[in-house]
Amino acid sequence: ANGYYWLNKSGQRQDLFTILKSYGLTAISLRTWVNPSNSPTDGHCSIQETVKMAQRCRDAGMQVLLGFHFGDTWNSVGVQRPPKAWANMSYSQMRDALRRYVDDSLKLLKAGGVTPGWVKIGNEQNSG
Repeated sequence: ANGYYWLNKSGQRQDLFTILKSYGLTAISLRTWVNPSNSPTDGHCSIQETVKMAQRCRDAGMQVLLGFHFGDTWNSVGVQRPPKAWANMSYSQMRDALRRYVDDSLKLLKAGGVTPGWVKIGNEQNSG
């Protein structure tokens, strides 16, 4: 999207996931954020972008580990910010929003022809 391209060991342009597969990788970990910005350093990773990346993985013959990061950007140990749209929700409202988000995300992946090999919750979280 930004004009970057990848070269295989022969110096030819090739899809990154095809190159990684040629080196023996069999799976890729992808993350998705709820409502990310377009910032090149801490944005992107919307479910729509993640589906496109997952399709490239599938096309290269690799499986996908999908990480649901329930935030709009990075979360880590001690810093677990909910998505801005969920910040003032009650527990039951947030639970329902989370369930809808996961359900809608998995439906988008399925519609895109991708079934994750694995799913994980969050990033560097040690507690509820």
